[in-house]
Amino acid sequence: MREQLGENITLTGGEFRYQDPELFQKRRVRLEFNRDDYRRIVLTSRIATSIFSTHISIPSETVMDFNGNSLIGTTEDTFQRVVTLRDDLSNPELIQFDLDMDSATLTLEFNNVMNPATLDSSGIVIQNAEMATSPTYLFSRDSTTDSEPGYVIVVNVSIADLNALKFNQDIATSINDTFITIEADLLSSYGGVNSDHADPPGIDVLSITDGSALQVRSFTPDTTDPTLERFDIDLSGDLIILTFDETVRASTLEITEIVLQNQQNFIDNVTREF
Repeated sequence: MREQLGENITLTGGEFRYQDPELFQKRRVRLEFNRDDYRRIVLTSRIATSIFSTHISIPSETVMDFNGNSLIGTTEDTFQRVVTLRDDLSNPELIQFDLDMDSATLTLEFNNVMNPATLDSSGIVIQNAEMATSPTYLFSRDSTTDSEPGYVIVVNVSIADLNALKFNQDIATSINDTFITIEADLLSSYGGVNSDHADPPGIDVLSITDGSALQVRSFTPDTTDPTLERFDIDLSGDLIILTFDETVRASTLEITEIVLQNQQNFIDNVTREF
């Protein structure tokens, strides 16, 4: 018979209070996990997957009674199995987001551990107000993430999505005109704890609709100068085509500043100015 590998998690903190504060006999203490501990529990494949994989070790130093008597701690022979194990069936929620137009990142923070592998960026809409009063922008699936499972998912905004946002001067120009709505299939939680496999299906995020759009918490404008990526000349059509690394405002183009020359690093007497 194969020996099953053991796994344990030592709690690092949290908040506690009496489960029944109005009762005189204060025997039940309620402990709320901190975010890091909850994340570790959700991501492990061997703890809290069923009542048979959920036990507690609680040493004598953990708590005392009102007379100063220490708890009779558990030993390897007296570890207690959980009595009830209830899964988290609530829809996770997006609680805040940041948009950095300079580094091309959209940072989403949720109230639960999210599975980045389920990201579908086409469920993201950026608009100018809680109730949109101008054209909105729907992200494409080209915007992806490299984040690990957790409360914060950083979306790497694709070049196409970023340039489209920059071109639309009615949205995402400041904190005042940057709001988000999301579809339920944008992202799912990492998975419930009450499952018998390592990567159980999660629960879709709670959608945010137009009229209740969430305003950006932190907005960073684009401060990086554009660069010329390439240029092409079509003498048959009397054309020069300039390609830049980001959206540019064509009305600001100064044609008389463009210079053509016959060498990359040398300007001689036959340099032609337009």
